[in-house]
Amino acid sequence: MDVDVTYNGDAQVKVTIKNVTLGISDFQIHGSLRIILKPLISDQTIVGGVTLFFLKRPRIAFNLTNLLNVLDFPGLKTTLRGIVDDVIASFAVLPNRITIPLAESVDLSDLQYPIPEGLLRVQILEARELVKSDFSLIGGGAPDPYVIMEVGAQKFRTETKNNTSNPAWEETFESFIDNSIGQELEIYLYDRDIASKDSKIGSVDIKIGSVVEDGVQEIWLPLEKAKQGKIHLNLEWFSLSSDPLHFRYTKGKESVAVLFVKLIKAQNLPTSSRLAVTRKVFCKVSVGDTTLNSFLAHGDETVWGQSLRFLLTDPHEEARIEVMDGNENRSMGSMVFSVRKLIEEPEMALQDSFRLNNETGSVDFCSSKYTAAVYEHVTFFVMENKTEVTRSGALEIMKKNLAVFETKAVLAKSKGAEIIVFPEDGIYGFDYTREQILPFLEVIPNPSQLEKSWNPCKDPARYSNIEVLRELSCIAQNSSIAVVANMGDVQYCEKSDPHCPGDGRYQFNTDVVFDTDGTLLAKYHKQHLFHEKAFNTPQKPEIVIFKTSFGVKFGVFTCFDMVFRDPAIELVEKYGIRNIVFPTAWMDGFPIMASVEYQQAWSRLTCVNLLAANQHFPLADMVGSGIYSCGDPLSYVYDMKTFEGHLLVAQLPDLNQECYQQPCQSVSLPSTKNDDFKQEGWQEGVPFHSKLMNDMYTFVKLDSAEAQVSVCGSELCCHASYLTQSQKPFSGEMFALGAFNGHHDPEGYILQACVLIKCSSMEESSCGTATQTSSTVFKSFHLMGNFSTKAYVFPAVLASDVELIPAEVMSISGNVMSVASFNKPLVSAVLVGRVFETDHVEN
Repeated sequence: MDVDVTYNGDAQVKVTIKNVTLGISDFQIHGSLRIILKPLISDQTIVGGVTLFFLKRPRIAFNLTNLLNVLDFPGLKTTLRGIVDDVIASFAVLPNRITIPLAESVDLSDLQYPIPEGLLRVQILEARELVKSDFSLIGGGAPDPYVIMEVGAQKFRTETKNNTSNPAWEETFESFIDNSIGQELEIYLYDRDIASKDSKIGSVDIKIGSVVEDGVQEIWLPLEKAKQGKIHLNLEWFSLSSDPLHFRYTKGKESVAVLFVKLIKAQNLPTSSRLAVTRKVFCKVSVGDTTLNSFLAHGDETVWGQSLRFLLTDPHEEARIEVMDGNENRSMGSMVFSVRKLIEEPEMALQDSFRLNNETGSVDFCSSKYTAAVYEHVTFFVMENKTEVTRSGALEIMKKNLAVFETKAVLAKSKGAEIIVFPEDGIYGFDYTREQILPFLEVIPNPSQLEKSWNPCKDPARYSNIEVLRELSCIAQNSSIAVVANMGDVQYCEKSDPHCPGDGRYQFNTDVVFDTDGTLLAKYHKQHLFHEKAFNTPQKPEIVIFKTSFGVKFGVFTCFDMVFRDPAIELVEKYGIRNIVFPTAWMDGFPIMASVEYQQAWSRLTCVNLLAANQHFPLADMVGSGIYSCGDPLSYVYDMKTFEGHLLVAQLPDLNQECYQQPCQSVSLPSTKNDDFKQEGWQEGVPFHSKLMNDMYTFVKLDSAEAQVSVCGSELCCHASYLTQSQKPFSGEMFALGAFNGHHDPEGYILQACVLIKCSSMEESSCGTATQTSSTVFKSFHLMGNFSTKAYVFPAVLASDVELIPAEVMSISGNVMSVASFNKPLVSAVLVGRVFETDHVEN
């Protein structure tokens, strides 16, 4: 409800300074006060709280008393009125408000700081036919006009234009609107007068509700209380949305998003050096060029419950939050939060606790890091006559590879590494039958079932035929480095076992882990085999987690496991593991599942540290290893030209720590009907079909420098908006947008994919052929699709020559990928959707 409030009281304010009394009296206030009774609750009180505020600044009046009345020089009363007016506005005029909770279940901060209705953008363009005010002391000539704009307590001012009746400002202001119904935009034009008080030329009032209804208004309005004159305005209304699909980038300085920072409380702060003084603490929050301070929290309980609002012109801004000692005006600690991370959160919102870094350097809560290495290995293995290999012959081959492992472990340790990962099949190679692989296998005990820990290097006699285990243990022990390697495990079974293979033994593709002292820490059996006839599939996925002597907890899985939910996604989502070791022998699947491309995509979606070690065998397209942290490629290699191994070393944060945020949500946004998903202005080209990785995709060709295009195939619609660097792009090159939704051949799992790719030639049929080079530069692009509601959508981008992009360049939210400031020749940008529950793979 709105009520007119008038106060004509006898309140008096007196200040005595050295026996001199100053003061004001006969204070009066008049304005429109809105009273809101909410929320409604199922309690005896029915109403949970009362909120009161003035829609615009109330009118105030008062008289000067005592010495102030005697010393009433020009401008003094006006200055005091402005001070009083600002004080009232700071707590009682929108967006500020007075709140009274009536129920314990109601959060006072929710009443005090609600999310606004939207944003009003006002362009003050120009004015015409202005004349000087009758009250100007300097008569004649043209005015020196400027504009003051008021929306509730918010004030904005244009520049002054000297000596003109037809000023042109073309200035833009943006204001939060909390209650569009009843709230007004007030525009005042003044004439700057150096000799006296600035004179009002005229004014206009605009009901904000009418702008909300129209969306956009470009209007000329005659000035009120003026002889003549009019002003030209452009008004735009923007509702707020938590849907990243509505995200739009602009080329100018206008805001594209708003950020709300709710400061709840601080705990365990350093003690003040002034113990006798009551502690006063406030927060200083900086985003871009804007810095806002919270109010002071007094006493031992540092609680604010205050929300601050920021306008963002760049969604990649960082918010710096600094906790300040109000008594000494010194920093007690700070943190930096990357705003782009919110785009990846549900509803683009996150509530969490954050550790502070002490500015003196004496406290650093999130400093725990470790250094890791991966080695892309050129494997020695039997190429011919595999059936003739004996155990001694197998050991001869394996020791050649283990000798390289030892050299690389020593080198990695010298570079500071605490753990090294070697590739899948790195000890004996691949492409064996069950009988051919048997001489290379060893019976590997499960360390979790041993009565006491086992170091094969120190105690090789405990088990027989464990030469490979012993060598790996000695490599770890002698180099003081944790070792992750891949080998074969054989477990003999009885006929009473209903699952026992006909030859009486289980054979598993196995990862083994040794701690820095050579102790066997873990073993893991690969779950998802890739046409590996030599091995058995475990009866159920194994969840293997190990903790090293340097304090970091890891999960482990192998190669093709990465494409499926269990155990890979399970480790992250259910068990919270954020450091993964990944031995692999990955054959490239350009352009959507190249090794380093998919490694980065998986690390990005799950927000984990991924240590990926691949085989180096270019003849079989097996290359590409890397070390990634939440998708950021800290170190990676993709080398199809040489036949040399590659050692990568990088330092990573231990993401398992409490001070790091939890993994981002993996499930994409809900799917929609194709017609509903499309947006106005999207173009549909002429579709054509081409096979890509054995799957038939539907494509449309890109043919302009800037466009929004769509393509649909099997109920999956993909959409891309892009801007190329050149106004005449695609010179001698062809790019296409493609969609696929179905069983991926020959593996048979469900795949949904949106691809923006370079075709290998100018022929449509070439869009399914791998290519690694490009000359077309995309400045920015957005790629999205209406994936299944249960799809996990993996984002990946490859630049020319298989170059990965930094994580900060890419923003991901469910089924939307946005890349800004790319400026590199593009080979492919893909969203790979996996609906795990529909998988059916025959091994």
